[in-house]
Amino acid sequence: MKPIIKICLFNPIPVNSYPPLNLTYLASYLREYGKYDYEIKLVDSNFSDSPVKEIVDFQPDIIGFTSLSSYSLEIYDKAKLIRKECPDALLICGGVHATINPGEVELSRSAAARWRPFQHSFFTFQASNSSILPP
Repeated sequence: MKPIIKICLFNPIPVNSYPPLNLTYLASYLREYGKYDYEIKLVDSNFSDSPVKEIVDFQPDIIGFTSLSSYSLEIYDKAKLIRKECPDALLICGGVHATINPGEVELSRSAAARWRPFQHSFFTFQASNSSILPP
């Protein structure tokens, strides 16, 4: 039996819009083609009264944030709050901000240990991080 990895895909951007397709695509891909079995939760700040609490209550192994540069400080603040309650979770930042400004995301690590900019696709990350995910 494959291990179950708990993943939370988080849209911390408070802009009323449709559900984030980027995160729903990731969830679908992982369920269909992932190397492991996943329990995946999508948390969207636009549709949750308390997104940080929702994530903390889920206690994921991996938390993937999507990002926009105009909201980067708020995203780092939410990462700090989540880090306090989920100290062992791996936090990954993806999206536009992390793609065009990975250096800033890397510098924000002081706010959230094990915070990684997501320069490569989640699929590459999944395949290449055997030290983070179980064998």
